[in-house]
Formats: sequence, C-alpha cells, structure tokens
Amino acid sequence: MKKMLCRSENYKVFCGVCGGIAEYFNIDPVLVRLAAVALFAINPGAVLTAYIIACIIMPKEPCTKKELHEEAKRVVEEVKKGMKREEIMRNAILVLGALLMIIGATILLSSLWPNIIEVISFLWYYTTMFSKTIVGLALLIIGLILVLIVTLRKEEKE
Repeated sequence: MKKMLCRSENYKVFCGVCGGIAEYFNIDPVLVRLAAVALFAINPGAVLTAYIIACIIMPKEPCTKKELHEEAKRVVEEVKKGMKREEIMRNAILVLGALLMIIGATILLSSLWPNIIEVISFLWYYTTMFSKTIVGLALLIIGLILVLIVTLRKEEKE
C-alpha cells in the first residue's frame, strides 16, 4: 500500500499539516512543530505561506481514530434515542393499561352500584350487547395484564 502525505486528524493542532508530515516520516509530531516554529522565527512569511498552501493542497486523512470515535459516539446517541423511544412506548402501554383498569373498575362498580356513574352505564349498556359486569371485568383484566407485562419486563432488564 502506497503511503500518502495527508493532514493528520490524530495529531492535529490547527490543520494537521505538521502531524501529517510526522506520520508520513514516522517521527514525533512535536519535533516537526518545533522545526516549523524555528523556521517561522527565521522567515515567518515563507513558513506561514507554505503552511496555508499545505492546508489547502494536502488531503485530509481518509479514516482516522478520531472519526471512528465520533462515529461511535453518534451510534451510541442513536441507541440512546432508541431506548428513549422504547421507554416512551412502555409508558404508553402502562397508561393504556391503567386507563383500561379504571374504565373496567368503573363499569364493574357501576353494575354493583347503579347510581355511581349512570352516564357510563347507559352508554355501555347500549353500545355493548354484553353484560356490563363481563365487559368491566374483561377490561380490568386486560389492563392488569398489560401493566404486569411491562412491569415484569422492566424488572428482568434490571
């Protein structure tokens, strides 16, 4: 594989020119920077011009440890967002289960004490062809199952 002179992302201070030269010659980047500072003291215009031109014409390193690290960070953030979505879904199921339990308990109690909620009793009597007691009990059981499933899954993960 042919070795290329590229701007370094691993040993970069400004644009990565000195780090790229150091990587190309397999020497310490600090030595290249010290040499650049010494040359800058002798002829600042020429060194500054050469550095700017090198920043423009030297290609960026193709794949670096820093880029891989940034990509890993991005993937971790995506996983965290996925966990947040999963938690939102879990909470939605909990709310749905609790709502079904409340409706079921209300219907069940209304069949035992008809004067508690006459409106709900009236609507459920005509919208369902089942007994209010059976519908209320079924909703209460479904809500309880949903809450138990989500709670048990959470305990398993911990």
